[in-house]
Amino acid sequence: MLTTAAINLGLLTALFFILGMIKPGWPLFFMDKPNRFIILIVTTVLIMVSFTMFGEGIKRGQKPNEWTKVPMAGEAKPATSPAVTAPVPVPEIKNDIPAPVPQTAKTPSAPPAPPESTPASPAVKAAPTSSAPAPTTALPAVNTAPASVPAPAAAPVTAVPAPAPAVAETPAKK
Repeated sequence: MLTTAAINLGLLTALFFILGMIKPGWPLFFMDKPNRFIILIVTTVLIMVSFTMFGEGIKRGQKPNEWTKVPMAGEAKPATSPAVTAPVPVPEIKNDIPAPVPQTAKTPSAPPAPPESTPASPAVKAAPTSSAPAPTTALPAVNTAPASVPAPAAAPVTAVPAPAPAVAETPAKK
């Protein structure tokens, strides 16, 4: 049905285009100054609509196969064979990794006691101050290329002579 409508719209579009190119005033009778450019634009849009309708009609008009067919409510189900289960590999459970224990929320009955401070051990210890920067470790170089791709060869290093420094001449005083 959609393909028939698309063919009808295509024929009307061809008639609209031919009449509009001969006499633009006939198909565009409602405009004050009709021109052929408007006929061309409207024809282009109508052709796109008719081709889209035709494609959708062809797609929807195909007979569904057994995998894409949607069962209807009044349709009888075909006889099916019993489902066969296939074995699925299950990973082994290793006991060397401890399982996380869920934390339970405890409501404190009394506020915690403040830490005792004595002259020998203050409650809050100051962080050690040091003017030396913290030691850092260099990360090893990682080759991210796949194993089948060889690492690129290093380009040979050639010594480039440094340019001679330019001596600025100072003008002599007169």
